[in-house]
Amino acid sequence: MANLTIGAFSRYVAKLPAAVHPTLTLTEWTEVSACHVIALQARAEATAAVLGALPRDAHILHTGIGQWLVIVKGGGVVDLTSRLHGLAKTFDQSAASGILEFEGHDALRLLQKGVFVDLTRTLDMDGSCLVSVIAHVPVTMWRISSDRFGIAVPRSYVGSFWHWLEASAAADAMTLSTLN
Repeated sequence: MANLTIGAFSRYVAKLPAAVHPTLTLTEWTEVSACHVIALQARAEATAAVLGALPRDAHILHTGIGQWLVIVKGGGVVDLTSRLHGLAKTFDQSAASGILEFEGHDALRLLQKGVFVDLTRTLDMDGSCLVSVIAHVPVTMWRISSDRFGIAVPRSYVGSFWHWLEASAAADAMTLSTLN
């Protein structure tokens, strides 16, 4: 996995006010390595075992049968190609998506506005993941902790997603802010 330091959401997040009394803050992950993993036929369990042994700072998102998205925040790079040789195919996705972290008690409520799935049940445990669409934009979202969620959006859809985000927050008088 390569490492990407240019954030797709940078121009939008830079315009947000600093959080004073945060109920919803957004943080862009800019130093990120990401890799899509697809297990070879009958190798999903072995692939999952190797992924389960990755460092704790790796977000291992089970996105489908025999498929994972592995994201390492903070510049860490994991050589999955050699670790998974003969078990799975790996595809570097470090430059493919913009990634935002939503934090605060309004985070889940805002994300819920975009999907037709009960997120309190779907994202019920840390590390749980959902691949869906918000306003015609493909997204991968996951629970980091009880009031923190990550969302990956393809770079080419960042502007459209941001438009939905601002409109949805404004409709419920939510103030988007940043900790940066």
